[in-house]
Amino acid sequence: GDEVEKVEGGAFDNCSSLRRVIMPNVEVVEYYAFCNCVNLTDVECGKLEIIEEGAFVFCSSLRSIDLTSVEFVGASAFACCEALKGAIFGDKLETIKSWAFLNCSSLEQITIPL
Repeated sequence: GDEVEKVEGGAFDNCSSLRRVIMPNVEVVEYYAFCNCVNLTDVECGKLEIIEEGAFVFCSSLRSIDLTSVEFVGASAFACCEALKGAIFGDKLETIKSWAFLNCSSLEQITIPL
């Protein structure tokens, strides 16, 4: 069948039991797609390019996500992801919008290539 390339806005909003997401072919995560998934800890995404506004907002247990293929991070995309310790971007990154990592109190390192 066809590969899933987009997770639409609000698709998994408030899925409080969701712990892990594996989406190897997804390129776009739309507005608030995983908003308030409070037990989500890990996201695996090999082709992710666009993370829209609030896509992972209030995912307070999120520890890791692969951002090496990401080009665009929307406003408040990871706001209040209190367990997130680091963000490593690849050389495709063009834009990180306002408040993208607001209140990420455990954030220790961000890597943005030259």
